[in-house]
Amino acid sequence: MDTGQMPALIGQQELLDAMRSAISAGRIGHALILSGPAGSGKYTLALWLTQALMCQSRTEIPCGRCPGCKKVRSGNHADVKIIEPGKGVKSLKVEDVEQLQHAMTNRAYEGGRRVFILRSAHLLTPQAQNKLLKTLEEPPPGVTLMLLADHTAPLLPTVVSRCQQIRMRRVNAGQIESALRERWNIPEARARHAAQACDGWVGSALGLAQDEEYWMLRQAALEMLEQVDKPGGIMRIITMAEPYKAQWPRLITIWQGLLRDAALSVESRMHPDLAARLSALGARFSGEKIQKMWWSCHQAQQRLAGNANAALVMDWLLSTWEGRDEIGSGDWRPL
Repeated sequence: MDTGQMPALIGQQELLDAMRSAISAGRIGHALILSGPAGSGKYTLALWLTQALMCQSRTEIPCGRCPGCKKVRSGNHADVKIIEPGKGVKSLKVEDVEQLQHAMTNRAYEGGRRVFILRSAHLLTPQAQNKLLKTLEEPPPGVTLMLLADHTAPLLPTVVSRCQQIRMRRVNAGQIESALRERWNIPEARARHAAQACDGWVGSALGLAQDEEYWMLRQAALEMLEQVDKPGGIMRIITMAEPYKAQWPRLITIWQGLLRDAALSVESRMHPDLAARLSALGARFSGEKIQKMWWSCHQAQQRLAGNANAALVMDWLLSTWEGRDEIGSGDWRPL
């Protein structure tokens, strides 16, 4: 570890340089909001910032080698507290904020700064946010609070206005692909697909590249698509899809991506390792059929998002592929 930079902060050098300069000049606020979707690297950035704040080096921050940096990296720094909602928690309430505020009143163990990282701050209820306002307005001395949020829309304007905002920045697909291949030894085709599918977020790309369940489902999804125009094909798809029932929303999303690739030139495809089979699929189906299949997937996703019965949605989707049912009207989205 040379400069204290962590692997998942690939492509964020400009942001890191700005933060390093702000820390050196003493311009880091007592409260920060780090925002970006899951997989954007905001938690890793929070740890990097914590290292920088706790770093004992006089020449570079964070150095990654001093006791302060090492303790943050290992999760053993006595003056760093990470508050993470339990699995399945849908909201952070007033009592959660009260516990945080109580912890902030304790003295620093090592006599310096204390850092508190609140993950999933977008889950704070309005009442909890109002409770937090007092801390934001009158922060305890020597305390830095970082609120990590997937998005800032649920946060009250009064909360946002009292925090320094740091927004994660998307990274271009080529840079992500290179990082996946060079740092994590991801095979080329898998790295390319993950880099293009992750919307510019390195953590999401790495998670997808290493998600063996996804790659098995993708293979099964293509095998199902190859049955559509065969005699009895829809019934076979129903049988093939049954073991993946819990993953049907993800299966439908994968179908959309494969159908898109079947309609495009090889150079534009997100699934380069499946190029030959997708070309064959595109040759067998008319452009209009692929378009309608893609659109029915889109409408199925909307129905599932509205808590429609998954079995009924899948039955409707496959009936449109077979021509037994009509695709609903709506804004047509060409591939």
